[in-house]
Formats: sequence, C-alpha cells, structure tokens
Amino acid sequence: MSAMLDPSLDGRIAGHIRADHPLSPRAALAQLDPVVKQLLGYAPQSLWDVDTARLPRRLQGYRRRAHDFAQRHLAPHALTIDALPHGPAGELHPLLQQILSEAGQQGWLTDIVPWPLGSCAWRDA
Repeated sequence: MSAMLDPSLDGRIAGHIRADHPLSPRAALAQLDPVVKQLLGYAPQSLWDVDTARLPRRLQGYRRRAHDFAQRHLAPHALTIDALPHGPAGELHPLLQQILSEAGQQGWLTDIVPWPLGSCAWRDA
C-alpha cells in the first residue's frame, strides 16, 4: 500500500507505465491506421467500471449509488475516523453520528428490509 502512495510514482500504480510513455499501448494505438483503430475500439476503462457493467441493471445502479455515498460521505473523513480512539460502548463520536444519520436518511441502514419498513423494493427482497 505504501508503494502506491509513493510521490515518486506520480500517481501511477507501482510497476505500471504512464499513459504518455513511449512504451504505453496508447502510444502504439495512436500510430495505427484509422480503419484499424475503428476495428480495435480501444476505450480504456477502470476495473471498477468493467465489473459494474457486468452486473444486472438494478445492481449497477445500486453499486453506483453506494460508491457515490462512500465518495461523498466516507472518503473525506476516512483517515480521521480511523485515527479516533475507541469510545465506551454505546457512545459515538459526533462525526460518526453525522455519517450514520446521513446513511439512515438515504436508506443505507435499511436497504435489506422491504418497504414500508425499509428501503428495499418488494421484488428485491
């Protein structure tokens, strides 16, 4: 994990080359004949996008909503939350209370319980 955060890597994953590097597949594809380019149709996607596209539509939407919630509400506070000491049983840090409250309002705490008690559709239960 620390190798991935190494500033000398310039935002790259260790062991991978930059997209603008002469040995990158993108550089080789840019030099191909336009007809060949159309046949290849190389459109790089992240592994997350590829995996999500393989899911049924309803699960794709669910996964995207969960990812969006995590990016907007959890990621900005992840380091702070990890560094918090464990409090006594039954007590939560105000930041955790705020995140759990938002998760509850958006239906993430009852997403496996069918409506009207939870936020899951009856056909998904």
